[in-house]
Amino acid sequence: MLTVMPSSHEQSPIGQEALAAIVNGAFRCPEGRSVADVTREVLPYLGSTDSRLREGTLELLCHWGEASQYSDAELRVIGNAMAANLSVGLGESGTTSVFLRSFSALILEMVIHVDDLHAIGAVADREPFLSRKQVLDWFELALAGFVGESDLRGFADGQGWAHAIAHKADLLGELARGRHLDAAFLERILTAIA
Repeated sequence: MLTVMPSSHEQSPIGQEALAAIVNGAFRCPEGRSVADVTREVLPYLGSTDSRLREGTLELLCHWGEASQYSDAELRVIGNAMAANLSVGLGESGTTSVFLRSFSALILEMVIHVDDLHAIGAVADREPFLSRKQVLDWFELALAGFVGESDLRGFADGQGWAHAIAHKADLLGELARGRHLDAAFLERILTAIA
């Protein structure tokens, strides 16, 4: 099973060039590596100040998630890690912690979206893998992260897009479109926006 701990292989770490090669190479894993190994290595890049690492990781993980490269259990592990990241440095403004919060929101959005695709039968031979309780727990973290976000930067000079409010709004939008939130939860989203 995938964990978010670093892998212990002896191969060269996945850096910016290797990450770009994977993305530009039809998202194929490097020889001798698994999707789980690469994922473990690149997940920390979501908080990198290097926009190429952040955005390459985002593109890779979203592609693999939507292409059914992860098991249901792996998607739940990724989702839990991303949900926990939503509060890292929450309340800070102008610091680099914004990148981890912001880009974790987009990966969590992907996990929820993939579950919703499974629920409507859009992915052959895959069933939904998230319980209502799990999604509601993530909703609470997402809403608290949205309300508590103090870093309103769009573009951070020399570091690329931060977009914490926009990315967290994307996450709330995905939650709102899903099957688990009733009108009371939707009203809470509108209240938070207001």
